[in-house]
Amino acid sequence: MKRLSNCWQPVHKAEKLLEIDRKELHRMRDNGTVKLGKHYGAGPLTRSRDTYYWNIPQMEHVLFHLRKRVVALNTQQDTDSNASAA
Repeated sequence: MKRLSNCWQPVHKAEKLLEIDRKELHRMRDNGTVKLGKHYGAGPLTRSRDTYYWNIPQMEHVLFHLRKRVVALNTQQDTDSNASAA
């Protein structure tokens, strides 16, 4: 059986490495935020989505940009609320 690269980890390890709950990983998969093959994949023993493997470097990249977007939105909201208060 072909061995997976160290960057591909099962969900229980991905949760710890990425500091994110598996429900959130599944939510990002279901809503199309992450893509099959690039961000997650099925191994030869995959029988459910709990046995998908996650590409840790790719997921770190996605999460970095999602967090950056949240910070930008929060900053914009703060600016908008300060402008309307003046």
